[in-house]
Amino acid sequence: MAENGFVAFFSASEPEPVPEHFLALLYGFAAVLLGAAVWSGIGVLSNLWSLLAVPGMGWIIGWSCLHGGRRGDTFIRASAWVLTVLGVVLGLFAQSAFSVVLGSPDSEFQARAAVLECWHSFAEPPWFGSASVLLALFGASRALRRARTETVVTWHREASEGAPGALAAPAPPASTVAGARLVATNDPGSRAA
Repeated sequence: MAENGFVAFFSASEPEPVPEHFLALLYGFAAVLLGAAVWSGIGVLSNLWSLLAVPGMGWIIGWSCLHGGRRGDTFIRASAWVLTVLGVVLGLFAQSAFSVVLGSPDSEFQARAAVLECWHSFAEPPWFGSASVLLALFGASRALRRARTETVVTWHREASEGAPGALAAPAPPASTVAGARLVATNDPGSRAA
């Protein structure tokens, strides 16, 4: 059965999943849970002053995705953006749930009321939820800027030395000084060539 051009284009352009992507998502999701918990706690205690902590939460999530993924490719950057928005929504839902429970302590917790309270923070003035998303994305962009300016050191496989598939450290750069070639090694007995 012949494939049409649309299916062939998308099936050929999808990258293979790599372990770094899984680690980036794992680290990022852990940062989402931690950031949402801390931010909602600050929000419960200080109300609108919690907006000052939102860029920090976005930065932590972006940094965690980069640190877990060891590189700044498109998938890791996109997952950092999505996880940052998820962190803001979870934090706002926790704040809304607390305010619903605080508003009616004798009644049972109602998820519908908490969801409506969270929705109102996005859709009605003072647009606390929308401002939170923008500030969190600003924090994430500051963390993701590091991916463009720094080279993240990763481990690569050397097939020529050691056991097949053994992990080896990246080769150190060699430099020339006054005609002599210096090579960085771990052996204290070696000298410049």
